[in-house]
Amino acid sequence: MQRYILILFCACFLSQALSKRLEYCITPYCGYRNIACNNNISFSACPKEVAVVKMQKYISYFSDTINVVRNKVATGKFRNLPKAARMARVVWSNELAWFAKLMLSNCESNLHQCMSSPNFYYIGSINQRIVVEHPITDTKYATLSNTLNGWLVNVKGISRRMTLKLPRAIKTASALNAALLISERLTHFGCASVIYKLSNKRIYSFICTFSTDIFPGQGLYKWGADAGSLCKHRDKRFKGLCSIQEKYSNNKPSPLGGNMFL
Repeated sequence: MQRYILILFCACFLSQALSKRLEYCITPYCGYRNIACNNNISFSACPKEVAVVKMQKYISYFSDTINVVRNKVATGKFRNLPKAARMARVVWSNELAWFAKLMLSNCESNLHQCMSSPNFYYIGSINQRIVVEHPITDTKYATLSNTLNGWLVNVKGISRRMTLKLPRAIKTASALNAALLISERLTHFGCASVIYKLSNKRIYSFICTFSTDIFPGQGLYKWGADAGSLCKHRDKRFKGLCSIQEKYSNNKPSPLGGNMFL
């Protein structure tokens, strides 16, 4: 009897695991092109001494860093940008961190991979390859933190017009990345990084994935006379942002989605 129960339990567990893997193969946006479709994380194509960075100690700093900038945007602290009426507070997602790891399975992110899940219809990403020459003085923490801060610096280059309607083409990747980071619908993110040696250099492949993406013709956020004026739930810490209880329907398609930037 006990053996029968154990077999039944194992069968149910395997069935649930298989169902979970297959659901990524039938997402409307990606279908079988989804990087998560029947895919397991493997670094077999990487250099032998590759190291996967444990992201746990980065979560708090990364979350705060992104939210501080978003709160500054929302409250009108950037001269080039109007106040935001309904900008989300961003929180960490283990699922998105898993997608980021999948993108780094060969130690180089593949920008042409499609990403989608039942929770996040469109999954955007920002990635960077960082080459550090010997002698190496910065720690892993400093290197990855400085990289994230570098993405956010470019918020100063976003124009008021772009917040209302993104153009068909954006000249630089840095401006495109900054635009994604201040999208009001950005509610979750996850990151991954691997490190390996090449000659006398240390190579970082670093990627963060996000709960939404941006498309031509889309507005980044709604303007408001007061920050957070359209939030149904205001965040208590970041006063200009909506709280994590705010709903943005990131599991649903957008009429502008699917047309990528040139």
